[in-house]
Amino acid sequence: MSERQTLLIVDDQEINRVILREALSKSYQIIEAADGNEALQMMGTYYAQLAGVLLDVVMPEMDGFEVLCSMKERGWLRTMPVFLITAETDTQVLVKGFEFGVMDVITKPFCPELVKKRVDNMVELYRRRFELEALVREQTIRLRQPRKSRQPGVGSQSEPVTARGEGQANGSAPMSEEAQLLFELEKERYQVVSEFAEDLIFSYNALFDSMELSEKFCRIFRVPAYLRDYSRQEAPAQLFVPEEYRALTERFQQLSWADQEMEMDVRLKLPDGTMPWFHLVLRTLWSSRDRSRELGYVGKLTNINRIKREADKWQQRANTDPLTQLNNRAGAHLRFEQMLRECAQRGGKMTVVFLDIDHFKQLNDTMGHAMGDAILVAFSQNIRRQFRPTDIVARFGGDEFLVVMRDTGDREFARRKLEPLCHQTLEIPLGEHLPSFFNRISVSSSMGVAFYPEDGQEFDALLRKADSALYDSKRAGRGQVSFCREEMMAY
Repeated sequence: MSERQTLLIVDDQEINRVILREALSKSYQIIEAADGNEALQMMGTYYAQLAGVLLDVVMPEMDGFEVLCSMKERGWLRTMPVFLITAETDTQVLVKGFEFGVMDVITKPFCPELVKKRVDNMVELYRRRFELEALVREQTIRLRQPRKSRQPGVGSQSEPVTARGEGQANGSAPMSEEAQLLFELEKERYQVVSEFAEDLIFSYNALFDSMELSEKFCRIFRVPAYLRDYSRQEAPAQLFVPEEYRALTERFQQLSWADQEMEMDVRLKLPDGTMPWFHLVLRTLWSSRDRSRELGYVGKLTNINRIKREADKWQQRANTDPLTQLNNRAGAHLRFEQMLRECAQRGGKMTVVFLDIDHFKQLNDTMGHAMGDAILVAFSQNIRRQFRPTDIVARFGGDEFLVVMRDTGDREFARRKLEPLCHQTLEIPLGEHLPSFFNRISVSSSMGVAFYPEDGQEFDALLRKADSALYDSKRAGRGQVSFCREEMMAY
């Protein structure tokens, strides 16, 4: 395994292969395949050199799961880790990958530093596993070989060579030096694998009302390895965020013989006061004779705090407009759906405003793109200051903006709030690319307004109504506010 320094990247999109190659080429030899058939051919050719395979799920002709089937039939999954590449967040897709035998899942868009670290860790784990297995095989062969007896010396008696120890004292067969070495090797192997594993294991025995915890679990949470009378002890609710503990309890109570497993991400309080993210997988155990009788459960916690932080960072970037630092359309949509759920639960209202800067193309063409960008930044900052942090202010693209005010649905209030923003004087920071007379510039904007729930109850529907009202403002002379009309309700 120590000679395996080649990674195979399998993806039909060249840009994805380029990103992964750049992230990994300093540490590994990289070979690439653009489809499943080519990948299997290259695996057969470079089998002895492959340290791992990065395999895309969605590919033409033969997808990633079909490749995994072929690898499993040929026994290749045992000798090299497979990293599944997917843009899917569907749990079923991820579970299917792990059931096929993949060691990790890498989601798009890629974080190169995170991909490199995860690949390095898994390749190192496989390397150590192969080294340990080779040593175990070597020692097993030695144990199975017949031992040579000493030749008796002159005046001495023949005596087998044994290791004196505790085994002889209690009448059992003595442990040879090779057996002791093999025992120590297996113990060391277990410790190494345990250290590499990210999982914290716990298991509950309902027959004895006892909880057993793995060594790593005990070390991190500073608890004993064995707990008696577990049901009589205080529930560990203080370790959880309250709403997450309620969700966990409700999901656990729904488990049955027909639905034995659950998964969820939770935050747990550690002794040092931090609350990192863990992925919890819990499977209940049931009697095969009496399917209504629960015998206990087994669970594992995997620390995903680093992955969560990276995912949150990249999600934030994906949902943010790079120029104005407002939400983009995707980010606005996500926040709107969350706001919509909250309003639906308590019967709240929302005001949806779609607006753009009047004659912006003319400003951009006559003053230059640098000035156009400066106007967009100043305009967005000024708009953002006029609304609450809980309101949505987003740039949709070009000079188009969206505002969603929560807990407001009054037409007169909306008019008083928005009309002063139809005409603004923007302060433009001076720079090398901007003449001094551009320090202050007056702009107007046209706005269209729709209300939730009376004008619509979905994001796209409300957006269409507000956009139609915006064009009413433009037809009426620009620089004003218009509201969704009854005849627009059929849209």
